[in-house]
Amino acid sequence: EMEAELNSIFQNCDQLAKQNQVMMVSLDKERKEKEVLHSDIREYCARVSYLEDFVKVQEEEKQELLSDIHKITTQQKELTESTHQKQSEFQLLSAEMESKNKEMIAMESHLRSLEDENHAYVLDLQALELRTKELLQKIVDLEHA
Repeated sequence: EMEAELNSIFQNCDQLAKQNQVMMVSLDKERKEKEVLHSDIREYCARVSYLEDFVKVQEEEKQELLSDIHKITTQQKELTESTHQKQSEFQLLSAEMESKNKEMIAMESHLRSLEDENHAYVLDLQALELRTKELLQKIVDLEHA
C-alpha cells in the first residue's frame, strides 16, 4: 500500500514536472515574442521619427514654394503694370512675364506633387502609429498574461 502511494506520488511529480516544462517552454516563447515586439516597436518608432522628420522637411519645402509663388505672383503684377507704362519695352517685359508664368505653373505642379506625397506620408505615419499602439497593447496583454 505504501509502495502504491509512493508510485502515485512519483507519478504526480512526473506530471507536475512535465506541466512545469510545458509552462517553461510557453514562458520562453512568450518572452521571445515580447522581445520581438519590443524590437518591432523600436523599429516602428524609428520609422515614425524618420517620417515625421521627412514630413517636416516636405512642409518646409512647401512653405518655400508658396513663398516663391507669392514672390513670382507679385513680380508678375509689377511686370504687368510696367508693361502698361512703358510701351517701348513691351516685347522684353512680355517675354519675361511668359517665363515667370511657366515657372509659376511648374512650381505649382511641383507643389501639388509635394502635397500628394506629403499626404501619403501622413497616411503612412498614421498606419505606423496604429500598428505601434497595437503592438504596445499586445505587449501589455502579454505582460499581464
